[in-house]
Amino acid sequence: MCDSPVIVVETNLDRATVDAILEDLWREDRIECRAMDDGEGHAILTGIRRVIDGRGRRWGEWGRCLQR
Repeated sequence: MCDSPVIVVETNLDRATVDAILEDLWREDRIECRAMDDGEGHAILTGIRRVIDGRGRRWGEWGRCLQR
């Protein structure tokens, strides 16, 4: 598992690019994650997991739970 800020640091991609790629992967049902607010109004995707055929989702029906 990882989170979006780590991916930004490790890849040297900008945050918007990482967020767009992760959103596409999530919409294609290829990853699941949780979304948390960073306190400044930006979402941090955390607990990013690759979806494996036949395995139940850990983060709920839609693969994403919002933490408050």
